[in-house]
Amino acid sequence: ITYGDWSSDVCSSDLTITDTDTLSMSVSSETVAEGDTASFTVELKDADGNLVSLDESANRVIDLSLFAGTKGYTAEPGDYSDMTVLWTDKDGGTHTESLGKSNQSFELGDGVSSFTVQVQAIADKFQEGTETFSLEASFDESRRANPFTGTGTITDTNTLSMSVSSETVAEGDTASFTVELKDADGNLVSLDEIGRAHV
Repeated sequence: ITYGDWSSDVCSSDLTITDTDTLSMSVSSETVAEGDTASFTVELKDADGNLVSLDESANRVIDLSLFAGTKGYTAEPGDYSDMTVLWTDKDGGTHTESLGKSNQSFELGDGVSSFTVQVQAIADKFQEGTETFSLEASFDESRRANPFTGTGTITDTNTLSMSVSSETVAEGDTASFTVELKDADGNLVSLDEIGRAHV
């Protein structure tokens, strides 16, 4: 800086601004019967739980995975379909992304604060009780090891019954009763080694 006969070196300083905003997600938990579709709602939220959206300059890549047979979830990968993601952009346009079952990602539109993940529960002929799987979501590398999670519960629609025949025999003869295992439609079924019914 120079003023008349006086001069001085220019002093400078750096200002660092730290971001105090914390972004999180919520993932709903859903219960469906076999053959129906679970629609999970995933929302972006700030530290106070308010809905937020990502602008066009932000990393808007969302990571999604389905898990079963591990982490305490009892379903198997064959019990549910691939994922379908649906969201509405800030101009009202609708978007659909077809994804696989694990380690999938898609780019969410800017200005969008929520989206839906649809997963169909596959109908089968097994009587296997209620089963569970998880939907895991994250939005950056730091969250992949500790993702946001929702639980999908599949209720079994198969009912196992038995029929026992009635027999008439003369004294001294042997009655042969026939016992059959059947499903709700009256079809013959068998049980596998873990007690599931097979047509």
